[in-house]
Amino acid sequence: GAMDLDAVERRARGRVAVFTRSTSGEWIRSGTLSPSDLIEGDAFGQSVALRGRFAVVSSGRAVYVFYLAQHWQPIQKLPITAANAWFNSAIDFELPFLVVGGGAENAPGAAYLFQFDATKGRFQRLGRFIAPTGSSDEGFGASVAIWNDVVAVGAPGYNGGQGTAYVFRKVAGRWVRQQLLNGMGEALDGYGASIDVRGTTLAIGAPDEDRVGPAGTDTVAGGAVHILKYDGTHWVPSQRVRPTVSESAWYTGFG
Repeated sequence: GAMDLDAVERRARGRVAVFTRSTSGEWIRSGTLSPSDLIEGDAFGQSVALRGRFAVVSSGRAVYVFYLAQHWQPIQKLPITAANAWFNSAIDFELPFLVVGGGAENAPGAAYLFQFDATKGRFQRLGRFIAPTGSSDEGFGASVAIWNDVVAVGAPGYNGGQGTAYVFRKVAGRWVRQQLLNGMGEALDGYGASIDVRGTTLAIGAPDEDRVGPAGTDTVAGGAVHILKYDGTHWVPSQRVRPTVSESAWYTGFG
């Protein structure tokens, strides 16, 4: 995505550049996605997700769905309908499901769930996930991930920036909250700022997690990625990936 590409001309409407891999392995620009109804400040291209012939792109006011036939064609626009509401840059989909992070001004965040109806060729909204705390500063929906019957939602502002992640699972046709994950449980870690799930593996970023610095007596917010494995009942911590001590001194925000 390119939220502010050619900003003077397009006034931050945004656009998405499409690249195609040639037979020689080189990535060549093959097109541009830019809906005709964009307005100033939409920032189209905040987030892009690609699966097969589908591309999903977010802006602040809506999520756009494109399909690749001979060319990329817009097939649907998913608008926000509530007053003062917005979609953020968190998108993930694994057909037939699409999940989008969002919220409203001075209100708790949410993650909206859609399902693709192949007979209609459109995504239909199923509902939304919300945080049980109801806190407006939790950042619920800042990151989202979906895989089969599992949806993971990050809330990096939870408990003063400690952060958390919620895991939901589809059971007997209903989506239920399965587990709440808290990482190291330290203040300002931002646990849940990024998230992904594939199969029985869940990865959660904590970009502000501290560690001992190069001097041995200081601390640096080098960040970390927490890897969890599903044991059939719970998501269990398996590994913590972090920059080296020397890297942490220079590269913060890992995760």
